[in-house]
Amino acid sequence: MTCSSVLRVATVVSREMEILKKEDGIIELSGIEGKFLNLILETLNLQLKVVIAEDHEWGRLLRNGSWTGMTGKIQQNKADIAINLIAITEPRNRVVDFSTVYLSDDITFAIEKQGFASTSTALIRPFVWGFWTIMFVVLFLMPILFRILLCAKDSYLNLLLKMLGTILKQSFSSKNNSFTHRILVITWLIYAMIISFSYSSVLLSILTIPSQIPTVRNFEELSDAVITQNYEAVFDKGTYVLDFLLHHESKRFNMLAEYAILNHWSMSAHPILFTPQINKRSAMVTARVLLQVVAGPEEWKWHFLSDDTILTYKFAIAMKKDFCLKKRLNTLISRVNSAGLYLKIMKDKEFQLWLPHPERRRTVNNTVRPLSFTDLIGAFASYLVGISISFLVLLFEIVCARFL
Repeated sequence: MTCSSVLRVATVVSREMEILKKEDGIIELSGIEGKFLNLILETLNLQLKVVIAEDHEWGRLLRNGSWTGMTGKIQQNKADIAINLIAITEPRNRVVDFSTVYLSDDITFAIEKQGFASTSTALIRPFVWGFWTIMFVVLFLMPILFRILLCAKDSYLNLLLKMLGTILKQSFSSKNNSFTHRILVITWLIYAMIISFSYSSVLLSILTIPSQIPTVRNFEELSDAVITQNYEAVFDKGTYVLDFLLHHESKRFNMLAEYAILNHWSMSAHPILFTPQINKRSAMVTARVLLQVVAGPEEWKWHFLSDDTILTYKFAIAMKKDFCLKKRLNTLISRVNSAGLYLKIMKDKEFQLWLPHPERRRTVNNTVRPLSFTDLIGAFASYLVGISISFLVLLFEIVCARFL
């Protein structure tokens, strides 16, 4: 069987597949997938005819049995192959054949890091609100327990102030030497010591080491944020991920996909380094290998990369069923995998992306510095509030002594 020297390639213009048509008609490809396609064309000695998927979709099965996007171009015999990070799925495999896998990856999301928490509120941040509530409930109940079990003559307010003092590392004075009293006091002192030391150590770490403001960390939190906090989550247009989420057993995942479809949350063609679609209230859901360019645990990266995943994909080139160069293409891809050429293309692209834009890197100052007034503004504010309350109480006592 004689194969044509012109290869019809269906694709979608994206940051991974950039297409530039020069004045002389020559087509120049760039991006990770573009360079990979160039390698295939040069090795197989084929000419390129680009077939653009106008709907900008990878391939989605419609109710009438036809397919959208790149998969649809092959189904309609308008293209021989399709390339641009096409995932192998069972429905697609019914209408197209797939080449040897050249990349395995999982689907995750990236969102902008929320930044560092202000140290001005450090006084209340060592414990979560739930623990503060429990601690104060215990503090207000213990004087009652002391009065009931010991028949203590001290007033409730006096006992409350004594117990609060022990948490603030003050002594607990009492003339009661009964065994029951000693057990209660020792138990309370151990509790107060643990609370006091825990608070002091955490407070010191907050003041000396900047702490990150928590952000959404997994798909469950992302779903809740989209549903209740007006967050956004953008997906590749026509991606199988949305179908997977729509049929997931989790209702939150179903709603996440429904919100994305109804609001047309699809990824734009902006270079990933400059995309405005990853911000503090918008996450991008796509392959991890793409998001790693701008997101990750590195301090110089602005975006958080989730460790969670909902799907693991194998990416390959889609081919029409009777494509005559299947064997040669599969052999070539196997050699590319063995040599690690695709990974090299990815690393080169990442380097080229960051090289002219060092200003896009996040700058974090980790130098040791003395505590400033801003760091301790919470302590000063608490002190002023206490002084103000004391002054008001003093005025109230003076007024009561003179006029009542």
